[in-house]
This record gives sequence, structure tokens and C-alpha cells, in this order.
Amino acid sequence: MDLSAWLQPVANGLVFGAILALCAIGLTLIYGILNLSTFAHGDTLTFGAYMAFLFGTSLYLGARIVPLALGVAIVIGLAVLADRLWTRKLARLERWVLAGFALALALDAAYVQWRQPGAWLGTTDRVLVLATLLGIAATVLLSVLLELALWRPLRRRGATVLSLVIASLGLSLILRNAIQMAFGGDQVSLQRTVDASRSYLGVYVSNAQWLTLALAALVILGVHLFMSRTRTGKAMRALADNRDLARVCGIDVNRVVVHVWVLAAALVALAGVLLCLNQNNSLRTDMGFNVIIPIFAAVLLGGIGSPYGAMVGGLVVGLAMRIGPAKYDIAWAFLVLVAVLILRPQGILGRKA
Repeated sequence: MDLSAWLQPVANGLVFGAILALCAIGLTLIYGILNLSTFAHGDTLTFGAYMAFLFGTSLYLGARIVPLALGVAIVIGLAVLADRLWTRKLARLERWVLAGFALALALDAAYVQWRQPGAWLGTTDRVLVLATLLGIAATVLLSVLLELALWRPLRRRGATVLSLVIASLGLSLILRNAIQMAFGGDQVSLQRTVDASRSYLGVYVSNAQWLTLALAALVILGVHLFMSRTRTGKAMRALADNRDLARVCGIDVNRVVVHVWVLAAALVALAGVLLCLNQNNSLRTDMGFNVIIPIFAAVLLGGIGSPYGAMVGGLVVGLAMRIGPAKYDIAWAFLVLVAVLILRPQGILGRKA
């Protein structure tokens, strides 16, 4: 067996591991701060991918009014939530960001209409970028609304950990069936041609895989800078270490919790689109359900509550699932998980209790 036969699974594993890492970062933050193991995280991934499909399809077919109207509604909703839930200084900054996003939508549509009156919005890649941004915004809005309508009332009423887990299972079923009712149970595809793989020293890598690795690296770097350099990131870390002490020090717990949901939703929605691109642009309503177990494995392997551990755990689990036999990919990943936890029960980058 030549070297390329060994390197090909490694390349595929790195790509899949990068997607798992994006999902695991958000999940470990949710658990570290809220002590919530949400099984709806996978179906949130599906929701983000299908929202990108919805916006992308309508944009590609030339129906600009529908996605732009929905996009403006989402932006307005996020701006209202920013004004109500976050500090005045931060809300002002985020309102400017959201206003710039809405302005970019309008200018893009106006430019295309001016250059090509009556034509479609443009190339499929431009459509996909715009649709992905709108899908991320929709997923963020959904997660914040669920925090206000479901998770926060449950915490105020002193719901137990088991009750929260059962609620997350119920929410997972609701999201999955709602998506299936809206889009049907059949497989759908993005309005985009499938990338042809190119050979690099015998290893075949597609443009979607290069894009996944590059975006994941940039996003993970951005998360690192956010967690280590910004006040909100430091507040998240403080809240994960000691919730009561952080509250005594003046940290607004509810505001930090909202930011955790925003960050987790944005990461998992982006991961959903990248997963779709690496599955020949195809979407299924159970795509998030199929990866929720590997996501939890990545969180456990890296160390519960550690964002950096989630990054490492995602890459290790992705490599294990692609290097091992395809029929037993999840079992192979859990074999690696058990082996690591026997040697280091707190995870790769976790801390002893």
C-alpha cells in the first residue's frame, strides 16, 4: 500500500475533525457555563444548514424580496435583543455591525440589479456566502429566543440537570420534525456544482475541503482571540470557573449567557454549511443527529468545559473516524476516547475537579 493510501484518510479526517471542532467549541461552552448537555445542538446545525439552503435557493432563483425581507427582519430582531439584553456600549457596537450587514445586503442587490438588470443575483459562490451569513443570523436569533423562552425560565424554576437533558431531547425532536415538515424528508441540494478533487502528491482534496480547513482555522483563531483578549470572553471563562464568584465580581450572568448562545449558534450554523459542502452539497434532516455523538465524544476527549480542548478533541475524533474502518467509524472514535480517558480521565486539556 503506497503512502497516499495512508494520507488520504488523514486529509479527510482533518476536514471532518475541523467541522466537529467548530461544533464542540459551542457545546463545551454551553456545558461549562450552564451545566447543560444539550442534545439539540446537532439539530441546530441542521437548522443553520437548511436556513442557508432556503436563502440560497430564493436568491439563486432571483426572488430577492423574500430573503432580503427575512434578512432585514432577522437583523431588526437581533438589534432589539442587543438593546434589551446587552450593555449599552456593546449594544451600540453590535447595532452598527448589524446595520452594516443590512447595508451590505442592500448594496449587493442594487449592484447586481444595476450591472445585470433582471438577471440572477450572480455566481453561486456569491449566493452561498450571502445565504450562509443569513443562515447564521437566523440560527443566532433562534438560539437567543430559545434561551429567553425555554432555558432561562427552566433555570429560574430550579430545573434539575436531568430535566434540562430531557428538555433538550424534546427540543431536538421538535426542531428535526419542524424542519422535515417545512422541507420534506427527501435529500435536498444546494444550488452549487460539486467540486472536483485535485491530486496533491496522490492525495485528493476538493475546494470545499480547502475552504473548510481555512475557515475553521480562521474561526478557531478568532475564538481564541475573543476568549483571551475581550472582556466578554474573559467573563465567559470566569463564569465557567466559578459562577458565584463571577456574579459577586459584578459580571452580568444573563448577558454572558446570551453571548454564549450567540457564539455557539454561529459556530454550529457555519459547521452545518461546511458539512453540507463536504457531502456533495446535500442536506438531510438527520444530518445533525448523525454527528451529535461524535460532537459529544470530542467534548469529552478534549476536556469538558475547555474550548481549547474541544478544538483538539474534534480533530482527534475526526481523524479516528476517518482512519478507522468506515463501517465502524463511531465505534473506532469511542475506542480512542476510552483509551485516552483511561490515561487522562479529565480529558486532553481538561482540569481535575
